[in-house]
Amino acid sequence: AAYTQDEQRARRRQCLSVVYGQSFDLATEIAVICAPLAVRVAATPNPKVLAADVEVVVAAAHEAVGVVVGLLAEAEGGRHAGDIAKRPPLPEVTEAHLVGGVWLSRLTSLAEPFDGPLSSLLGRSIPPGDDALRGHRSVSERLEDALRVLDRAALTLARKLTRIETEGPKFAAAKARLDRKNEATRAQNRAREARAALADMGSSTR
Repeated sequence: AAYTQDEQRARRRQCLSVVYGQSFDLATEIAVICAPLAVRVAATPNPKVLAADVEVVVAAAHEAVGVVVGLLAEAEGGRHAGDIAKRPPLPEVTEAHLVGGVWLSRLTSLAEPFDGPLSSLLGRSIPPGDDALRGHRSVSERLEDALRVLDRAALTLARKLTRIETEGPKFAAAKARLDRKNEATRAQNRAREARAALADMGSSTR
């Protein structure tokens, strides 16, 4: 059966078999995985606390692009060419990138130049399990391996975001209750001090 890219992603995350073909788009895959995370990170009270987790996602996406670069070079010049192919540099993630969600566009820009060549390669590559592979993993399987690493990094960040989004309002509500209680206590103390001062004034005039 032919699956859409969304269906392939769902199958990959369920550890079901996936075969990538000419219709696969790497930049789109990275965008679909990372865009919701970028929005949620930017919406947190302090995106900077998630910097390390975002960097892991960025590194996983960068590695996926690196795998693609290697596959393309290998298809042209053999396995050694794939090993020595120059990968694009790892994007830097700054606090401004986290606040503005800019790290997402940097990742998709990283992948876009390789979309066409990868599509062509997947369209003509030997499918998984074919005897012609002679025990080697197919292009599709090696791409899938890299995307699974990105899935795991994205899931870790998503879970941390869920904790922040769930616990944040609870913490804010508890802090508001404590602030109200402390203010009431301070008001009572001020009232007692005022009464004591009035009593002292009354005794001094007798």
